[in-house]
This record gives sequence, structure tokens and C-alpha cells, in this order.
Amino acid sequence: MEWNTVPLFCRRVQEGSVRLPEACANWTGKLSMSAFVQTGLCLTSGLAALSVLQARAIPCAGFKGLASIAHLYSNRAESSLRSIRDVDILVHPDDARPAIQELLAHGYSLTAEASLD
Repeated sequence: MEWNTVPLFCRRVQEGSVRLPEACANWTGKLSMSAFVQTGLCLTSGLAALSVLQARAIPCAGFKGLASIAHLYSNRAESSLRSIRDVDILVHPDDARPAIQELLAHGYSLTAEASLD
């Protein structure tokens, strides 16, 4: 099961539209809790990263998952259906190097496909 489908699947199970054996229900419940925790950690880290950049006057914006949770979901029940595993932050190309350097200085790390060059 794909990680991003777990919350919606679990909601449908809870609503009674899908019946699962107890062992499967327990497994999907654990997956759902894991997705919820991962999303919470990503949101916390993403907002902290935005704060770091804003404190250094580096214009930035969260987008994709981070922005959609913040702006598109009108209530907590709906927002819990959106899972994220990473945080996307948009900066102007001229600000990319200082933004990356600032985030690295605050304990963030580059992914394998990213570089400062």
C-alpha cells in the first residue's frame, strides 16, 4: 500500500465501506498513525525552516504538501487525509545558495540529488 493512500483508506474502513480482518485493520491503523506522525514531523520541520529563512530576510514560501495542508484543507479532519514525507520550499534562484547555507547551518541536510553547484 502506498504511504499517501493510507489515511484515506483508513477513513473508508472506519466509515464502514470496507471490512477488514482484525489483523489487517491493526496493520493499517499502525500505518495510518505512522503517516500522521511523519506528516506532523515534516510540518514542524518545514515551518521551522521557513522561520530560519525569514529571520535572515530570505524570501521563501512553502509549497506542494506543506502549502496544501495549510491552505486547502478547511478543517482538521480533512487535513489528516493529506500526508507528506518531505517539505518543499521555494526561494528565488539568487537566494538559493544563502538559503541552503543557512539551512545547513541549522542542521538541515541536502538530499542526494541536490548540490550547491
